[in-house]
Amino acid sequence: MIYSREGKSFAIYYRIIGADDFNDPIHLEKLSTLNTFTVQDLGGVPKESLSLDYTSDYYRINEWYKKWLPDQVIGRHDTKTTYQVEIRYANNTNETFTFHGPPALSNLVEVGLNPSRNRVRCEQETDQGQTQQAWNMIWLVSSQLGSLRVGADEFPGPVKWTRPYFDCGRSNKWLVAAVVPIADIYPRHTSFRHIEYPTFTAISVLEMDFDRIDINQCPKGKGNIGPNKFADTARCKKETTECEPIHGWGFRRGGYQCRCRPGFRLPTVVRTPFLGEILERATQEQHENGFDCQRIGWVHKMPVQWEKATPNMKEFYLEEFYEYKNYSVGAHSLHTQNMNIDQALKFILSVNAKTCKQFHPQDLILHGDIGYDAEQQFANEAKMAVRLANFISAFLQISDPKEVYSGKRVADKPLSEDQMIGETLALVLGDTKIWSAGTFWERNKFTNRTLFAPFAYKTQLNTRKFKVEDLARLNETKEAYTNKHWFQFSKQRWSTNFDSLEKFFMKIKIRFNETGEYLKKYEHYPNFYRAANLNHGYWTTPYFDCEGKVPKWVITYSVPFFGWDSIRAKLEFKGVVAVTMDMLQLDINQCPDKYYVPNAFKDTHKCHKKNSYCVPILGRGFEIGSYKCECLQGYEYPFEDPITYFDGQLVEAEFSNIVNDKPTRYDMFNCRLAGATSIQASYVTFLSLILLIRIVLR
Repeated sequence: MIYSREGKSFAIYYRIIGADDFNDPIHLEKLSTLNTFTVQDLGGVPKESLSLDYTSDYYRINEWYKKWLPDQVIGRHDTKTTYQVEIRYANNTNETFTFHGPPALSNLVEVGLNPSRNRVRCEQETDQGQTQQAWNMIWLVSSQLGSLRVGADEFPGPVKWTRPYFDCGRSNKWLVAAVVPIADIYPRHTSFRHIEYPTFTAISVLEMDFDRIDINQCPKGKGNIGPNKFADTARCKKETTECEPIHGWGFRRGGYQCRCRPGFRLPTVVRTPFLGEILERATQEQHENGFDCQRIGWVHKMPVQWEKATPNMKEFYLEEFYEYKNYSVGAHSLHTQNMNIDQALKFILSVNAKTCKQFHPQDLILHGDIGYDAEQQFANEAKMAVRLANFISAFLQISDPKEVYSGKRVADKPLSEDQMIGETLALVLGDTKIWSAGTFWERNKFTNRTLFAPFAYKTQLNTRKFKVEDLARLNETKEAYTNKHWFQFSKQRWSTNFDSLEKFFMKIKIRFNETGEYLKKYEHYPNFYRAANLNHGYWTTPYFDCEGKVPKWVITYSVPFFGWDSIRAKLEFKGVVAVTMDMLQLDINQCPDKYYVPNAFKDTHKCHKKNSYCVPILGRGFEIGSYKCECLQGYEYPFEDPITYFDGQLVEAEFSNIVNDKPTRYDMFNCRLAGATSIQASYVTFLSLILLIRIVLR
């Protein structure tokens, strides 16, 4: 949704709502498809109706409007951050634009430790999964209006959140909205620059289902600093357990687990931490008599003086991990049956923009299982590409530039080069994980162009300077983007059959005239279009882009878009939208998994399997040791420590000391059999044994 504060002649006031279409006559199955949308122009209201004017105080849910508008510029007029984009066109001409926009993106404000001592990233005002969709709209509109802005170093960032509200009479749901401003030079087109200044003229709003937000019932602390209405409402017993939130539970109780505090262990009959859902359902009697951890007796201290592993011990561990006894180096380390993860990462991290030309091109293309879990970890970035592909598909199939309307209304013009450049640039601006993005059109499918491929990229992670090139500018024919394997795959896959594409229905209502007055149905009502979903895209294997604009180990996701042929008789493939992410931002999973899971680093952890098990830790990137060794059922953590597990990075470092014949404490990273719960219990057992012996001797 985009809302302007200008007069009713400004045409962008549309609100899109997902509609329940189970009773529509076009769906004979009488099932809700979740693919029907209601589109309304909120500016098409009578002037005297204040309750329908979203800029008025009488509009009941206009809190999102007042978050940024009206923009009261006080003092200096250069209060909006500036950004820069360098554009190189297909004819080798260059342009550099400096523009304004909303406050810069600020994701991470604190890195703390949660009760389980995992690293936690606290998001300030943005959500990587959903508010980036609102960002895309902002970048596009701002660039079209002549001012745009992005960055990664301002606090509190561009997104403001509204209070939860019930959208009565519309979607009839509890919603929460993310609001981002759109900057422009105002007043515009005066030819007098001294009276023009950047200001927020509109906002982009993304409303989300409030019921899908997780409740955090754990006490306040690092990683849960508040404000939180539900803080400290968990039923964990604080004497022996501590609360840890579970994500994805939704707006209901029980989204946590109760872990044992340091110095305590689970009872021998319990395998995993106590789930919050079970505690919330438990009666008062069950809660008082259970869900306790037992105290650990005979707690050890970590050794201060380390010693080298004995030859027998070293041979024992090298037999267990024999890939460290006989291994390959360089690119060959990736092609062994049992991978030596240290040598594999050593090769991957040694390749950079200066050394990549020393390797064979085949060595710069990795196996697909190296990029395991990229579909989940980069899902938000892929959804941004799907959003742009769906926008192009919808525009090409719904809008007809040759259509003739009655009255003063004129048909929409075809997509322009500037629009496509703005849309492509929006992908890189709106997500720091995306290093490059491109909209690649099939030959002779873009208006008045044989080839057209705006490609946006950045050279630094957090920057306000971006670059755009039209890859239709060719030095050699073999460099054409139409020869890329991901482009060829999508073109061949969608050359003839489009039955599996998603079918989206739209019920569009537009304003009656220039001043609004009231709404009327769009000439084609309802209309529909076909577009790809997330599963229709193509993930490349990891590769090093040595000759490209982003010389890094990257993974590319491409998704197709479609439109009518020249006589509007059938669909045809029009091109793809591709986004590229840094592979080194992936988290490695070294824990065991099913035999059919394609993970090159599967089961390469160094936990002692007899008494502990591996649990992955997210957020550490493409490095070894992104896991922790938790004690198995019936075992306990024997050391006096503020944590209750062995950190994977320490375990990997100590194992490396064994391989390199250095002092190590790897053999100390073992969980102990849970025997004596306390010293007193041992005394009772000892006295009972003496008493039993005396009775037998009589």
